[in-house]
Amino acid sequence: MTFQRPHPNRIPCEPASNWELELELEHVNQALRNELSNEVSINRSNEKYIKDLERKYTRCENEIQSLNKELEQLENASEKEKAELRSEISFLKKSLYQAKKEIRDKISYIDNIEKQLQESEERIQNLRHRFK
Repeated sequence: MTFQRPHPNRIPCEPASNWELELELEHVNQALRNELSNEVSINRSNEKYIKDLERKYTRCENEIQSLNKELEQLENASEKEKAELRSEISFLKKSLYQAKKEIRDKISYIDNIEKQLQESEERIQNLRHRFK
């Protein structure tokens, strides 16, 4: 990048007045507050969703354990029935693993949002200090 000198006939712009700076700060502050409010809302929604998934995960886990016990008790069941039950249990375990993975992904997303919220709060503080 090369340095360019200002044109000699041009008058440099005057710095913005305090009023203009305050107005800009208010606009930036309001935008950041809106963004923060939106992120908080999303965060709460995600936390509720994750808790819901965790409850479903626990119910599924308990159901799988119950089915495993029932399978063990079916001594007289035919081999075909046992194979079908094992297949169903395997499917449920895979589904449960996928649900657990989704929960981990949501937690990662929430961690990212919390980091963004922290950065926004720091930006607000920095702007406040600049105009004091």
